[in-house]
Amino acid sequence: MSPSQRLAGLGLLLPLASTPAGLYRPGVQVGSLLFLSGVGPKRADGSFVTGKVGDTVSPEEGRHAARLAGVQLLAAITHDRRLAWRNCPLTSPWRSKRSSR
Repeated sequence: MSPSQRLAGLGLLLPLASTPAGLYRPGVQVGSLLFLSGVGPKRADGSFVTGKVGDTVSPEEGRHAARLAGVQLLAAITHDRRLAWRNCPLTSPWRSKRSSR
């Protein structure tokens, strides 16, 4: 199953990746680690979810914000062809060298 098929099965549509606001790369891969930056819980209207869970944000809104952030991370991965789906856990679970012995 491809990542796109898996996302469609979950009912998720990836938004367009955000354009970097500064002079930085949205993602860098070092070995088996992928570092992403400039991603947050962005709503469809372009605004961001802000606040603190338990204070100004309910637990349900916090879960929704976490899901939005995760979808934005996936969009950043698919937007940058260098990062693509090579090491995405949706297609092949990450295994440490220790667990593969």
